[in-house]
Amino acid sequence: MAIPLLTLPFVARALGVDEFGKVMLAQAIVFFGVVFIDAGFNTESQRRVALASDQTQSLQVLFDNLKARSACAIPTMAVIIGLSFLFEDVPLTYVLVALLHVMGTLAFPQWWLIGKSLGFQMGLASTAGRLIAAVLTLWWVRTPGDGMWAVAAASSGTVWAGLLVTPLIRRHWKLAAGQMDPRSWRSYFAAVRPTIFSGFFASASASTPAVLLGWVSGAAQVGVFSAADRLTRAAAHLMGVIEQTLMGQLARAEQNDTALGKTLRRDLMIRLGLASALGCLVVGVWADLVVRLLYGDKFATVSPVLQLLCVWLWIHVMRRAGLLFTWSLRGNLKGVSRFQWLEAGVVTTMAALGATGAGALGLSSGLVAAEVVLGLALWFALGREGKQK
Repeated sequence: MAIPLLTLPFVARALGVDEFGKVMLAQAIVFFGVVFIDAGFNTESQRRVALASDQTQSLQVLFDNLKARSACAIPTMAVIIGLSFLFEDVPLTYVLVALLHVMGTLAFPQWWLIGKSLGFQMGLASTAGRLIAAVLTLWWVRTPGDGMWAVAAASSGTVWAGLLVTPLIRRHWKLAAGQMDPRSWRSYFAAVRPTIFSGFFASASASTPAVLLGWVSGAAQVGVFSAADRLTRAAAHLMGVIEQTLMGQLARAEQNDTALGKTLRRDLMIRLGLASALGCLVVGVWADLVVRLLYGDKFATVSPVLQLLCVWLWIHVMRRAGLLFTWSLRGNLKGVSRFQWLEAGVVTTMAALGATGAGALGLSSGLVAAEVVLGLALWFALGREGKQK
């Protein structure tokens, strides 16, 4: 996750605030497509892989997931292209090139590799893919006119990672290819359907703020917000990978011993909370120095935004872990779906109010407020569920 962060200041300095904002806005628009073919499928798929009894069953989950997501990909990309016409600040070519990220999401089954305990191979491929993207960024992006090349390089990391793990997946696939059921993806699709749209709207809340801000305040404010948001979102994504990895261990532990699973879940929540709190505190206190070192004086207004997003990050990590280690862990997709709809509504509303009132700073305040509301809602729901049991 550090690799794109190392190139981010280089891109921001080379492009300037306005062009940097256009690049970030194009990627934010395409991210809607990425989460639609990703968010509603992968948590349940990973749980199934972690509990699979043999190689054939594990590969069947991979096949079903890929088939279902591919069926959604083409219409999704068409909708994203249509959406881009609503933003005069963003060149259509930027959005078209950024669709590489959608294809890379299909090509790189990170969730399956984690569920199969192939974390080292997943991490190696992901790191190598991002290194290739970083080298292309440093090679191509030199002036404010290189925005399209910046989009292409930034969107290609998962494509390269997918190409690198293809031989590994093929070796597994050959062992069980004749035993695959080509029609079972339909029953899989029916099982995950309740969380597809709710998962999309909930996960799209990561991209909604920048898009709303671009709509209300223009690309320059998107540049200010994204300079801070990319730092905290990268940390949130890293913590998300850790949480997903731990979920597989928790699922197996709870299946064998409910009391052990409960103890393990409590200990993991405490450790996650302490580690993330320490990191957020350090970055928040030194936010001004961090921003000036990374982006230069032209991005000085990013500092208070970064401080607010550090608060957002800690609450977000803990709230997401609470949801993942309870309802998602137990396969309670209806409960997850209801909460995801709540998340989508609260985040979108708070983000819109904040962006309209005070640009990037107001948007960051709105995101903090949304996480507080969602955290309290989850705590109340889990408490009530515990009393009923």
